[in-house]
Amino acid sequence: MWCNPPFSDLTPWVEKAWVSRAVVVMLIPANRTEQGFWQEMVEPYRDRLDGLLRTRFLRGRTQFGTPETPDGAKWNSSPPFGCVLLQWGTPWRPDWAPR
Repeated sequence: MWCNPPFSDLTPWVEKAWVSRAVVVMLIPANRTEQGFWQEMVEPYRDRLDGLLRTRFLRGRTQFGTPETPDGAKWNSSPPFGCVLLQWGTPWRPDWAPR
């Protein structure tokens, strides 16, 4: 399941991903690592060989597209911060490991 939660309220979405027992991939702002949800529900569990949560910090700024401009509009199509992918529920894959 792909999830692009509202950046203003991430905690319930991360909680739901943990209890869903499904494969979930979520795009969130990378500048939220100091917040409680990250410190309690992500940081202690991410990228462990025996864990189910993987993180990948994306390089550069994410460009969001629309049906009219799928590659991203040139004006105002990226947030003013980087993004990170969180992935739950899949076994460890070395090619998905953080770099």
